[in-house]
Amino acid sequence: MVSRWSRVKAGCAFALACVLPCAFTPGAFAADDGRWPVVNDTVASAWKQGIDGSGVKVAVLDTQAVEDYPALKDADITYRLGRFSGMDGNEVECKVGGRPLTATIKAGDDGYYSSHGTDMLSWIVGDGGNYTLDKAGMLGAAPKARILHITTMGTSATAATTLCDAKKLGDASSDNGADVRTAVDWGARIINRSQSGGLDDTDYAGYVDALRHGIIMVGARERHHPRPG
Repeated sequence: MVSRWSRVKAGCAFALACVLPCAFTPGAFAADDGRWPVVNDTVASAWKQGIDGSGVKVAVLDTQAVEDYPALKDADITYRLGRFSGMDGNEVECKVGGRPLTATIKAGDDGYYSSHGTDMLSWIVGDGGNYTLDKAGMLGAAPKARILHITTMGTSATAATTLCDAKKLGDASSDNGADVRTAVDWGARIINRSQSGGLDDTDYAGYVDALRHGIIMVGARERHHPRPG
């Protein structure tokens, strides 16, 4: 039987694992390394209580990750390519630049050494490793969590997306509803979708299913800045 304290610890780990990577606060960028998400009293207090993500399964829907990124070398991550559908709803292959999209890339492929997806994974389960020893890398808020990373688009070094090649708009797009169902079947307790916040009408069934399973879902939030003058 799972104790009440274990449930409390798991619940706190949920918040650490997925809310923090999306919670960009005004002072967040003051740090000169990748440790700013965990440099706060909330995370420090949780760690002192032994809340480190142990026993928590987190699904991350995001861009291709750099699988050999140093901060992720000891993390428990399963990588899987997401589902892509055409205008008729049938599954199609996603190609970027004429090449089939893969679940991950290696450091240096096409000049990439990190990506938006890599950053999200590192802020959850990163161990602080980096390509160089003179600067600390990203440190995750829930380093002991188990991760299922579902690749929903091509690699991008920023939050901007690289979509599938298409002859016309809508020919090949990520089926987020199907990917959410994959996460549910895997047993995720949290789904982190930081690369996008929108939903198509075909996505609702998957998201409703996740809610029925009591899964916590975190989505991206866009910032709108007023025009000068």
